[in-house]
Amino acid sequence: MADQTASGKPWFFTLSFPGPHQPYDGEGTSYADGYQLEDMKLPESEEGDLEQKPPHYKKLNPAAYIGRYPEEVFRKTKRSYYANMSLIDDQVGQAIQLLRQEGLYDQTMIIYSTDHGDFMGDFGMVSKAQYLSEGLMHIPLFVKPPVPGFKGRVVDDYVTNIDIASTCLTVAGAPDKITADMENHPYSDYWTKEQVEARPYIYMEAHDMKGVIEDGIKVVYYVNRPYGELYDLNQDPMERTNLWAAEAFAAYKTKALGRIIDEMFRFSPKSWMRWNVNAPKI
Repeated sequence: MADQTASGKPWFFTLSFPGPHQPYDGEGTSYADGYQLEDMKLPESEEGDLEQKPPHYKKLNPAAYIGRYPEEVFRKTKRSYYANMSLIDDQVGQAIQLLRQEGLYDQTMIIYSTDHGDFMGDFGMVSKAQYLSEGLMHIPLFVKPPVPGFKGRVVDDYVTNIDIASTCLTVAGAPDKITADMENHPYSDYWTKEQVEARPYIYMEAHDMKGVIEDGIKVVYYVNRPYGELYDLNQDPMERTNLWAAEAFAAYKTKALGRIIDEMFRFSPKSWMRWNVNAPKI
């Protein structure tokens, strides 16, 4: 990195880790020694909560459900998971130390995130699958601006990791490379602008699931299925009570389904084109 920057050229570096992921292999390492089994708590949610959820939640490989094992096995699995995260923290710390040694830390932007989470006990499950559950979708995101002495802060806005591309292009001085079909809510707005135009909602999708979170209400639509999911994350952050059929939330559901349709139009090729240019604009 030092040789690259000596000529004044910009540089980009990606550091990836395969974990924490199955197989959970942190148990027995020095990183696991920092955690006590009795501190590996069971979550508030339980397998019985799956009765309110779509049927595929109960169709994972039997090995995914912690009720099939002694409690000690789950606690060791969770400790192994934590140990793997501590290993990653250690390695990231070494990378940051190197940046400091090379005099590159202050002017380097660092983005730390992941692709998904893990149930790790939520609803009596350990692994992951194609769900839009918070335990899988609500993932860490840390951004260190290339600003010397910048004071950190927590942002509660709706953000997504698909904005990493526009962020990198913007910070690199190449915003013109952001195409019309790319998401364009760069994280850099939070340290370059006084006012940030945050997303009003988050859109998510996986296989036959389309989801929206707005005002703390999460709606998940299942294509060609009579069921769905709706959670008031303001009151139920663990998603234990499915309000899909609750009349009191019908308006939220209707609004969310409209958002989903809007997103599907947005991602449809050439959907913006007018077939009759003389017709009144909508």
